[in-house]
Amino acid sequence: MSKSIELSNHAKNKMTVLDELGFKVEENEVIDAIKNAENVVEGKKGRKIAQKSISERHVLRVIFEEDDRSIRVITLYPARKERYEDQL
Repeated sequence: MSKSIELSNHAKNKMTVLDELGFKVEENEVIDAIKNAENVVEGKKGRKIAQKSISERHVLRVIFEEDDRSIRVITLYPARKERYEDQL
């Protein structure tokens, strides 16, 4: 059984803001970044950060909380690969 993945209102709003700035991120890309992450690192407050390449120069970083049944996406953001190369 796979865990359900839910996007918080903040994460959905972040996707809208990114789209307005010309950096479109689809919900399926966010889910794929979690399911097929190139790397997952520990974040603050017990959260995790999934990272996945989305272009030659960028990674998508998805901050999420996880329990036995579900994953809740808190926020997400694109970042330059070189900033996180040591974590990929």
